[in-house]
Amino acid sequence: MGQTKDERYAVRQAQLERFCAKFGLDKTQAIIGGGYRKDVFVFPDEVYCLPFSEASSVFVQREHAFLRCYHGQLGVEIPRFVKSFRDEEFCPYDIGVISRVKGDQYPIMEAMDWPAIRSVFMSFAERAAMWHLAQPDAKLLDEHGASYAALSGNPITNRWLSWLLEPGTSAQTAAWVHELLLDAAEKTGLDTTFLKRPGTKQGWAKVMAELSSLEPVILHADMHDGQLVLGPGTSTITGVIDWDNFCLGNPLVDFNTSKWFPDRMWLFRDKFQDMRVEMWQRYLDRRDLAGFWSGGLNLFCLLTEAVRVVVEKERPRIWMTKGPYREALQEYLQHLETASRDIAG
Repeated sequence: MGQTKDERYAVRQAQLERFCAKFGLDKTQAIIGGGYRKDVFVFPDEVYCLPFSEASSVFVQREHAFLRCYHGQLGVEIPRFVKSFRDEEFCPYDIGVISRVKGDQYPIMEAMDWPAIRSVFMSFAERAAMWHLAQPDAKLLDEHGASYAALSGNPITNRWLSWLLEPGTSAQTAAWVHELLLDAAEKTGLDTTFLKRPGTKQGWAKVMAELSSLEPVILHADMHDGQLVLGPGTSTITGVIDWDNFCLGNPLVDFNTSKWFPDRMWLFRDKFQDMRVEMWQRYLDRRDLAGFWSGGLNLFCLLTEAVRVVVEKERPRIWMTKGPYREALQEYLQHLETASRDIAG
């Protein structure tokens, strides 16, 4: 039987106290954090990363390689690799030490009003363009990197996204999404008129073909608000953390907002379409990319979120899927109808 959250925290707290005593660190200034690959002990200037397993250690080392290669080159602050060392008392794998990126972090967006949340997204479009403009390092990618398709896990919630954004499979995957939503709507007794119009399916395929033509870029590939660092008291992104999933792939992967956490953010989802149109145009302008429909990002996000509503029906994982299933699906179909009406050409 696994540990409860409280039990796990107690173990980590005791470990932190021994860690600080051994290495002369101030435990009163430490914060315990982590994710599904590692525990982290966060101090004012440095972060200690303790991998859970050999597989996790590989990803921690990938991040260190990325930081050594790209620190100071992405137009946004990322951690600096400091060192790694082994201490069997605390971890059977190399413990990594990286610099701490200073600023406001998760869950800061929970306290924001809509203008501030919108400003974060506009800032994100600018910052993402900066790291997407970085020149891929062939040696780094050869030794540690992979395509997004290769790194994708669950074939429904992740891998289908890589298929949607690959030129050779985008049309087929858009058709699959269409059939998935049509079937779900029919089974739920919702109006399917717009889904059955020939132009809907064709329009989705057209837009996704356009988006899949974007050249591969360096991706963060696990982007959500928990990875962002904001300037103190502002809604401007100054740093981005947790680069262990970096890879080469379609830029839209980093714009997958279905992974963003704040409940408060989703309260303003009726304003997302206009925000996403401006956000995407800002990104395209920053990268000097012409000929792309400004509504492409909004359609991509709606399709991604709608798929999660359906496939996570029994075990919803994000805020937007946790309400009554029928109401959530109906809302997304309405948003998709509006977006589909706006498809150019």
